[in-house]
This record gives sequence, structure tokens and C-alpha cells, in this order.
Amino acid sequence: MTMTRGQAWDLLTKYNKEPFHLRHAITVEHVMGWYARELGYGDQAEYWSIVGLLHDLDFEMWPEEHCEKSQELMRQAGVEESIVRATASHGWGLRVDIKPEHEMEKVLYASDELTGLIGAAALMRPKAPRAGKRVLLERIPFLWKRLGFLRKVSLRNIFRYKKRLFMMVVGISGCTALLVTGFGIRDSIADVAEKQYQEIQTFDIGISLKENVDEAFLEALDARKSMGAGAYTCVMEKNMDFVTDGEVKSVYLVAGEGEEMKPFLNLHTTKGEAVAYPGTGDAVISHRLAEDYHVRVGDRITLRDEEMRTLEVYVTGIYENYIYNYVHISQDTWRELAGEEPEKKTVYLNLTEEAKTDVTGNSSYELAGDLMKLGQVSNVTVNADFMERIGNMMKSLDIIVAVVILCAAGLAFIVLYNLTNINITERVREIATIKVLGFYKKETAAYVFRENTMLTMLGMAAGLGLGYFLHNFVMNEIRIDMISFDIYIRPVSYLYSGLLTMVFAWCVNRAMGGRLEEISMTESLKSVD
Repeated sequence: MTMTRGQAWDLLTKYNKEPFHLRHAITVEHVMGWYARELGYGDQAEYWSIVGLLHDLDFEMWPEEHCEKSQELMRQAGVEESIVRATASHGWGLRVDIKPEHEMEKVLYASDELTGLIGAAALMRPKAPRAGKRVLLERIPFLWKRLGFLRKVSLRNIFRYKKRLFMMVVGISGCTALLVTGFGIRDSIADVAEKQYQEIQTFDIGISLKENVDEAFLEALDARKSMGAGAYTCVMEKNMDFVTDGEVKSVYLVAGEGEEMKPFLNLHTTKGEAVAYPGTGDAVISHRLAEDYHVRVGDRITLRDEEMRTLEVYVTGIYENYIYNYVHISQDTWRELAGEEPEKKTVYLNLTEEAKTDVTGNSSYELAGDLMKLGQVSNVTVNADFMERIGNMMKSLDIIVAVVILCAAGLAFIVLYNLTNINITERVREIATIKVLGFYKKETAAYVFRENTMLTMLGMAAGLGLGYFLHNFVMNEIRIDMISFDIYIRPVSYLYSGLLTMVFAWCVNRAMGGRLEEISMTESLKSVD
């Protein structure tokens, strides 16, 4: 019978299921049809194609009986004898003695092996490069038209290799975030003492007395004006318990007179807004205490002394404070709630203007030493000395910042070095080709490393934002009971972090420049095509 292509395909798929064998059969089918038309057998092209399609009918299931079993299968299916002979003839000299005689049989004999080799070679070829896609900037003609050709290529490559883009941005953003965190820790901690004793507790010397202040002591202070003793105020300062549901917190209670406290205490919020000294029945508390125990303006708080007496006051203000936890009330509030006069055993003292401008800076220490000779005095604290001691302790943070910078540099180097090395290795032929085209050393380096620079800038931008959140997380984990930190990052710290990130990238690019020099122009001749 005259076989159609559909009947041939049904017969083929009855005994062949593997895609490889089906693909080979279709390949030979098309090759045979093409040769039929080329050799002047156009009217028999379908016949030639069917011979090509069925030539390996038995190979998948009966490879040991190839070209023998196929004759049996075709005759059972009623295939015409000429096709049976033609398909079997390509096994001449190997499995059967049917010699190719017709030109069609000779073409099949040659094409079968050649298509197999060509197909295997095609499978071994590397995948075609990913098709280029339009990037966002291309949709903005005003910007895109002003970019040079090589910059356009760099932008396309960045968004073409999304895995490299992701790894680079994540790595570099981590580096920048570490830098921001390191500098931010220093910003948040280093100036705590200065803010406390120059902007909040503005008195110069604190004097603790053994007994309640009396006229004799005040006369002694007045007598020391020549030594630098200036304005002063007497307050009650004592330890109290801040009582909440199930918790007790030790705080310093300060009872002073509102107007008298202004030269010695500057009450303001963390945003710089002035806070009024509390009136009768009211209190102002430090912001760390309010944060830890979720106290807001208008809430009523309970204080308890060592004799278990309690005072209940309303919070009228929350002020910025960094060292110790304070609750400020008026002396009238103490009189009303405690039913007694406040014990004024603490004196806040300011130096005179002449003493403050003393170039030697010894006036406060000389005055403090002289005051300690008085029998009523138990302790004298010079705020400048305390501020200096805390400042010296905070200087150790420079070591922490240096360690963070080194870690960030290491991370940046590892990320940039490895990704740049992979990038160069994958583009050896491309780099060799641009050398052949006449690119100079600096032009070649700029072409390759421009992508690194762009990705570094993207990672840096992401890292500045990430660093803000990482810094907040770290600072919130550093909880010291008696010290509160001002959690902020100076703008210049963001600038330093960005600049250092770019410096790290520049160093890696310089280090990798030697790799480009090692690439020979002959690499451009090596092709897998």
C-alpha cells in the first residue's frame, strides 16, 4: 500500500517512545526530503521523507536485530516492499547484505550517520547567551540618549545577570550597613556625658552634705566667691523606689524650687522643646524611665521611700536625660504629700564667669578641694571631671568602630573579589576581543569595572537604609541600667560609610587590574562555534 506520513508516524511511535530516537527520526526525515528536492526527485520528496522517518523503526526495542526486525515489522504492517528494502539498506555491511543501489538509498546510508554526529555536536554546544532586554532607562529617552555606548552596555549587563546583581547588592549593602552601625554606635554613645553635663545638668559642682544645709554653710559658700563660687541652690536629693505593677525601680528624687532651678537644670524633651518645672502634686521624669515603664504625660505614678511611705504624683513632663533616672518634684509637693520639710542636703553650685574662663582649668578643682575641708561636706563632685572620666571610657569605642570597619572591609573585599573574578573568567573572550579592537589598558579596565562601580553604588544606597535599622536594633540591645543612649546617626557618618564603601571597591578593582593584563588577545580566537 502507499503509506502516508501519518501512517508512518503511527507505526514509528508504536515501537519508539524515547524522545532522542523520535528526534533523530524526524531529523533524518527532513534531511531526506531536502535531498530529494535538491537531487531532482521533488515529486518523490514525501516518499524519501517516509524512508528517513522509518529507517530506525526497530532500534529502540531490538537493537541487536537492527535492520532485520524492522523488515518483519513493516511487512506485518503492510508497508510496500520498496520502503522495506530502502530502510534496511542503511545497515549494509553491518547487519544486512542489502546493498544501497538507488540514489535515495545511498543518501540514507550517508545521512543517517552524519545527522547523528551533527545532532550530538548541537547538543554539546553551549547555551546561547540570554537575550538582551530593555532596561528602565531606555524608556526615558531624555536620559538614555545622553549615555555613551559603553555605559549603555554596562547598564544592560547589570540587569541581564540578575544573580550577580542580587549577590553584589546584598554583599555591599551588608558592608555599608556595618559601617553605618559602627559609626552610629560611636555617635550615640560618645557624646552622652557632654549632653548630660553641658545641656541638661548645667551646674558645675554638686555638693553633698552630712546634715541639712544651714546658714553657716551658706555663709561659707559666699565667702568663697573669690575662689570662683557663684550662684547656688539647695535641693533635696534622695533615693526612692518607682513602683509599678509588680516591678520596683530605684530612682533619684529631686525636690527643688522652680525658678531657682533654671540656672542649674535645663529641662527639655528629646526634640528640644522646653519642659516646665513641676508644680504642686506634679512630677517630671527622665525619658528612659518613661520608655521602660510606658509612662506618658498625664499618668499617675507612685514613689516609695525607705520607710515605705508612698507619694502619688501626676506626670506633667518627660525630659531628656542620659545618666541615672530622675524624678523631679517641687518642694511644696514634698511638704504636702510627705507632711514634712524637705532635707536639703544637696547643693548645686555654678562657677563665676571669671572661674569658668580660667585658662588653667584648675579653679573648679581648687574650689572643690577647699570645700571638702568643711566639716559639713561629705562629697564634692565636679561635673567637668565626671564628664571627662566618662568621655575617656567612651573613647574605647574607637576600637569597636575600627573592628567594625575592618569587618566591613573584609566583607566588601570577599564579595567584590569573588564576583569580579567570576565575571572576568566568564568574559575572557569578550575582554580579549575588545583588546583586539584597540582598547587601551585603562579603557579595558573601565569597561569591565564600571559594572562593579555601578553595583557598588546600588549596594551602598541600600546599605545606608539597612544600616539605620541595624543600628537601631544594636542600640536597643545595649541596655545599661543607669545610662541611656541617644540613638541617632550624624549625617557625616552616612557620608563616611558611603565613601569607605567606594574606597573598598576601588581597592579591589585596582587589585584585579592584573587579571585583565594577563588575558591574551589570542583568547578571542578560541570559539566553541
